[in-house]
Amino acid sequence: MNHFAAQALACLTLVASLSVPARTDELGESAQFSHSTVALLHGAENGGLWQTGIQIKLPGNWKTYWKVPGDAGIPPDFDWSGSENLDAVKVYWPAPRRYRDQAGESIGYKHNVVFPITVKPKQVSQPVDLRLKLFYAVCDDICVPGQAELAIQLSKRDGRPSDMALIDEFVAKVPMPTHERLQLHQVRLAADGTKPSLNVTISGIEPEKDADIFVSGPELAYFRQPELISSESGLRTYRLIVDGADRPDALKDQDLDIVVTTADAAISYRMTIE
Repeated sequence: MNHFAAQALACLTLVASLSVPARTDELGESAQFSHSTVALLHGAENGGLWQTGIQIKLPGNWKTYWKVPGDAGIPPDFDWSGSENLDAVKVYWPAPRRYRDQAGESIGYKHNVVFPITVKPKQVSQPVDLRLKLFYAVCDDICVPGQAELAIQLSKRDGRPSDMALIDEFVAKVPMPTHERLQLHQVRLAADGTKPSLNVTISGIEPEKDADIFVSGPELAYFRQPELISSESGLRTYRLIVDGADRPDALKDQDLDIVVTTADAAISYRMTIE
């Protein structure tokens, strides 16, 4: 069974293993379910843009997913179509972590995550009625799909100090294109047996520490956990086997978003494979 057949089967299992129906509560700024709580946070306006966030709180060992979930799982889907006075929304993804369980690799978050969002109103002088239909999944020994409808009004009177502090905490966890220490030096495609691989060379990783690398790109390609293949003169090169592509040139001219994380740092990098 290939990676994508396994993922499809896992997603069917996810739906079949729903133990407590995840219903949509009365429309409000938060909703509580059996294995998660979700909320739209009261942010603040700056220069005509609103900074707010979507919080997912998880008990115990439960996790939710990054935009590339791994071997199984469903990434969050954000639908803002019911909003009023909304011109654009940008969702930011905090640096994720990699987990392993009986389903294989998964990429996401445990305990508490906030996805910072920037909201651009059509008319800056008027409030924004922000409405979100959120579809997501949470997993532990079983997986539970969830759906919530949330609403919040962003106005000049808005802004809750505890929410703004939480948003700022997770804004700091969003990988940026530059970092004072971490640096990406080279990204190249290679052949590794029957599958292509992506080789990523990085500097700035502290001695005795390691890095993880997460890649989003072509829909059918999954870049597996990196393996260190060389370390010399402060440069480390990692190899990521690519599932879903038969040969390296199948990935040419494709856009990649690459996130490199260490225990205390993260950097993002966008490139087109040539």
